[in-house]
Amino acid sequence: MSKQKYMSLALALLAPWVGLAEGEYQVKGSARVRLEARDNGDFSDATKDYTDSTGSRFRLNFEFTPREDLKVFFQPQFTKVWGQQELNLTSATPTASASDSSGALNDTGLDVHQAYVQYSVADGLDFTLGRSELIYGDELVIGAVGWSNVGRAFDLAMASWTCDHGKFDFFTANLVDANISTSGSGEKEFSGIYFTAKTSGALTAADLYVLQLDDATIAPHSSVTSYGGRAKASHEGADFRIEVTAQNSQNNGSQFDAEAGYMVLQTSKVRVAAEYFQASADYNQLFPTAHKWLGIADLFGRRNIKGYRAGVSGSPYGNVTLKLDYHVFQRTDVNAQAYALNGTSGYGAIGDDSAIANEWDLVANYKVNDQLNLEAGYATVSPGDYLKANLKTDSASFYYFQVSTQF
Repeated sequence: MSKQKYMSLALALLAPWVGLAEGEYQVKGSARVRLEARDNGDFSDATKDYTDSTGSRFRLNFEFTPREDLKVFFQPQFTKVWGQQELNLTSATPTASASDSSGALNDTGLDVHQAYVQYSVADGLDFTLGRSELIYGDELVIGAVGWSNVGRAFDLAMASWTCDHGKFDFFTANLVDANISTSGSGEKEFSGIYFTAKTSGALTAADLYVLQLDDATIAPHSSVTSYGGRAKASHEGADFRIEVTAQNSQNNGSQFDAEAGYMVLQTSKVRVAAEYFQASADYNQLFPTAHKWLGIADLFGRRNIKGYRAGVSGSPYGNVTLKLDYHVFQRTDVNAQAYALNGTSGYGAIGDDSAIANEWDLVANYKVNDQLNLEAGYATVSPGDYLKANLKTDSASFYYFQVSTQF
């Protein structure tokens, strides 16, 4: 008997006790294991910084619907970097120490990635309370970072209203609560209104949003309001997308991203694409899935950066998909530094050269069957004049191999 059948049998036996009947729950899940390695991530051979690791992520998705207007979603998650020591509380004192968790008498803990209750007040009006991912648009501004072994989720309250023109999401998320056990300086909160319009014809997506990030845990308090819009269109093999974000904060940051593509060969899905992007030196990148857009090496954040990407992708061999991208990264403002993935730490501000780096990415995916995927990727990043001026003169490299399944 399969694991899913065992789980279904267990839930069926529990149904009389928890008020569930047959057909009022679903069990799904995903699993993956990824080996990845990185060399010269600091663009310098002077310090040996080669790293490699194998990480795994297993998720189970439990969806309960005891009533038509009520849904409970629960997603436990097991993540592990193989062989990594982990902190464990000692029995004698409430302190933590690093202990072996592989080949030892210490297990890795189980976390909860998502857990929320959704209640439908009326037709088209839902309320969600709990912990949930937020995925909007192309994840340039808000994403779940599916590449990460942990991923991103928010503790939030959200109201969703679906009308004739589209869907409105009104949400507020508590990021840091400094007043739980003692009186703190304040909280860090993220709120927003995100509108997804109904589209037809060549227009395939149209979004508008207003987002507010307030941080009262620091002095002086920080507040950033972001206004943005996004659109996508496709027609007879050609496609186009654009997203613009403007911020009303102390320094008025902004970002712009546009891409055009064309399906050259329909049979093998060969598509060529060109993208241009730009973000100001004071732009707050909020909560993006950067891995999707700024190179798979994950060395640069969406702040004080501009450039372009040229790429080609296709499925020349049935279940095999190949994707090749070339990125050019430059500084928007040569008087400010370039920033790393987190958008805060940088690479230095010496020199007035704009060229940051060039990156080649190659990703191959093989769909073994409907549930099993194999994927491999390689990236090489060559420093430009700006990095060289800051004594970062050697090329960086990154590669990975991943096995994943969904059920």
